[in-house]
Formats: sequence, C-alpha cells, structure tokens
Amino acid sequence: MHQYGFDGIDIDWEYPCGGGLAKGRPEDKQNLTFMVEEIRTQLNELEKKTGQKYFLTLASPAGDQLNHYELGEVAKFIDWYNVMAYDFHGAWEKTANHQAPLYQNTSDPYPLADRYNVAYAVQSYLNAGVPSTKIVLGLPLYSRAWSGVETHGNGLFQISSNAASGTWENGILDYADLYQRIQAEPNKYILFWDDEAKVSWVFNPYVENGAFYTYEDLKTLQEKLNFIKEKQLRGAMFWEISGDIRDASHPHSLIQAAYRGLKEN
Repeated sequence: MHQYGFDGIDIDWEYPCGGGLAKGRPEDKQNLTFMVEEIRTQLNELEKKTGQKYFLTLASPAGDQLNHYELGEVAKFIDWYNVMAYDFHGAWEKTANHQAPLYQNTSDPYPLADRYNVAYAVQSYLNAGVPSTKIVLGLPLYSRAWSGVETHGNGLFQISSNAASGTWENGILDYADLYQRIQAEPNKYILFWDDEAKVSWVFNPYVENGAFYTYEDLKTLQEKLNFIKEKQLRGAMFWEISGDIRDASHPHSLIQAAYRGLKEN
C-alpha cells in the first residue's frame, strides 16, 4: 500500500468456511471478522502518523456464502462492502439463466431462485444491520453464455449442452465483444427483456445449436441504478473494467452510463 501510494486495502476472501477453490474451516467465519478488525486497528494507527485517510473494503458474496459472514459485525470495521452480485448462474450449470437478475422471475425453475437475485442479496445485508451507505453494488462487464440451447422461450430457462465460445475462454464474453456482435448481426444476436427480473438477454438460434447470453446492457443498468438510489446504497462497482467498450465517450459504455446515472438526483 505504501509502495504504490494506494489509499487503502480491499480484501477478497473466497470464501470463509469453504465454497471457493480452497477448503475452508468453520472458524473462518469469526476469523474474517478478527482479521478486518486487526487491519482496521493498524490503519487507524497509521492515519494518526500520516494524517491520511485509509480505506478498508471487502469484496463479498451475494449467494449462499452470505451465511459464512458476520455481516453486521464486519461492517463496523470496514468502509463498505463491494457486493459481487453476479455469477448466480453460468455454464457450469446445464440450464441457461440470468447471471445477475435484479429480482426473481417466478417462472425460474432453479430451486434457490427466490434467493439468487440482487434484491434478495442486498436485503440480506440490510437485515443483518449493514448500513445502506456501506453497500456498493457489483455489476458484471461480461456475459455468461451457453450453447446447444433449445429455442423454446428464446432460450431462457432451457437445457443446454455446453458453454458457448467466448472472448477469452468458453462461457464468458466481454460486454464489448457481445455488443459488437449484436451491432453487426442484430437479426441473429436477438435481444430480449425479462420484465419480471428486470434484465436483458441475447439469444442466437443460428450458432452453436442455439447460443444464450446473459449480460448487462443500458436498460438493465438503468434498473440497477434506480435500485441503488431507491435503497440509498453507496454506489456501484464493476468486474471488470477491461470488458467495457474502450471508448469512454461511447454512448453504450456501461461505466460512463453508470457515472452519469449516479450523478443525477
């Protein structure tokens, strides 16, 4: 932090008690709280010496991993949570679905559909005693994609056979990549809207035996910006910046649109 002149530390522990790449331990639920308390204590001491404010933030989950965090207790020591409110679904599953629905679609066959949505996740933080001003909503700058998807329902909630080809790896496309495909072939990369979940998706019945793409566009983004304002959250963050259209002045740059939208009252 000193060497590179950073103004704080963001912790990304995926995940206490397990569920990530490494096997967890039950006591890590408390260990996370102890860790952020210790780092905050040391940052406070450093602030007294330098007169500079140092931030402490936490990249945190939006799914079942929420149960492995002392959300209210941790909130006492951090400046805000960066809530990773995406990857609810992806090509590791065989059913094409929204990766970051704002609300539940009541037709969603997924057993945890009532919990696997942005609104439920944010409400879980609030119910745990986390102030709304300590919640930053994470938004994806990439699409998750399936191939071999049946055409019924324009691919939504349909069985797939595999991950669709991606920008860097199968199953994942940069937002900018998918946007360019839609612009180049709008009659093939067809855009749809889920008015219950308040998110867009794209279905192409002509490639890879039917390809389904879940992603954020300007319409989806606006719904989430409205939600941020309604819930009086601290703001928004993206994972990750290189997925956006590289021209910040482009009318479909999601980062620019979020910046403008959050500045408006």
